[in-house]
Amino acid sequence: MLRRAGATDVQLIVAFEAEVMDKKLYGKPLDNDGARSEIETNEYYLDVRDGRIVATGAFRRRENASAYLSNIAVHPEMRRRGLGRAMMRHLISCCDDVPTIDLAVHPENEPACSLYVSLGFVPTRRQENFFGDGEPRLIMVRSRRAVA
Repeated sequence: MLRRAGATDVQLIVAFEAEVMDKKLYGKPLDNDGARSEIETNEYYLDVRDGRIVATGAFRRRENASAYLSNIAVHPEMRRRGLGRAMMRHLISCCDDVPTIDLAVHPENEPACSLYVSLGFVPTRRQENFFGDGEPRLIMVRSRRAVA
C-alpha cells in the first residue's frame, strides 16, 4: 500500500495536508511549491487507499551519513490503526545502513512521541521555534543499534 510520491501527487499531498495538519503540532501545511520541493529533496512515501492519502512519511540522507525523517502524518479518521507505525518502520528500514536517524516532533504530540520512543528514538534536546512557527520541537534520535 505504500508507494513513493512523484510529481503527479502534488495536489493529493496538498489536499491531505490541508485536511490533517494541526498548525500548532505540525506547522504550516504544504502548498504546491512546498509539496513539489519535499518530493524532490526527500524519499517521500504515501499510503493511498481508495484513491486518497491516509498516511505520509519522508526521509532524506544527509552528507554526515545521518538521516532526517519528516512529513509523518496519518489522517485523523485512520489513526490508532497502526498506519503511523507501519510508515515509521518502512522509513527506518530504508535507512538501515544509516548510523543515526533523527526527527522533530512537537512536545505536546504525545501519541507521536510515544510511537517514536517505542521504535527506539530518544529525545535529545528541545529546540524553540524549530520551523519558524513559534512552536518548540523535541529532537529525537535513533541509533542503528536500536530495535524497531
